[in-house]
Amino acid sequence: PAQITNAATRFLITGRTNPGRDGLHFPQMLEAVRSAGHIPLPLQFDYHEKTDAEDRRLALLDMRRKIYPYVESGIPTILVLQGEEAKNAHAVLAVGHAWNAAPATKDFVRSIYSARGNQTTVSLLLAATWTPGFLVHNDNTGPYQQFLPRGDDLDVEYAMEDLRFMLVPLPPDVLITAQEAEAFAIQ
Repeated sequence: PAQITNAATRFLITGRTNPGRDGLHFPQMLEAVRSAGHIPLPLQFDYHEKTDAEDRRLALLDMRRKIYPYVESGIPTILVLQGEEAKNAHAVLAVGHAWNAAPATKDFVRSIYSARGNQTTVSLLLAATWTPGFLVHNDNTGPYQQFLPRGDDLDVEYAMEDLRFMLVPLPPDVLITAQEAEAFAIQ
């Protein structure tokens, strides 16, 4: 932890660094990933900006689709969470995913991809279909905690609805995102 904090606060210091009581800011996290020899890939999510129930449901599906390929590839992914009423954000590390053998929903079966101006409809079943949520390491509560959408029976501090950013520490020789690789494979 001290090495991560030192790398993160090498160029941008927003307060006392050791002990770091206020946590790290997102630009500091990017620098820590970069200084560890990885290429930081930041992605932002807008679930909290959606007001329509269907838009929120689709935003949750989008989160699963974007997180899944990195976790499945063995790349621990940093998830930055902030509840609607929380003043500070919190980061957890996605290290695995849950499994659900339930039938696929229509949202995962058909996708339309545009390649070089031509629109092609491809029927496929995304692997994220069987992933209702992820397993995360949360330094507040421990390893292998379930990270799922907030439900009636889920009483947790953070859930998928609280996801604001995702930070993927890509190996230096990976030059495209998972979404780009998926589009190339389908094409």
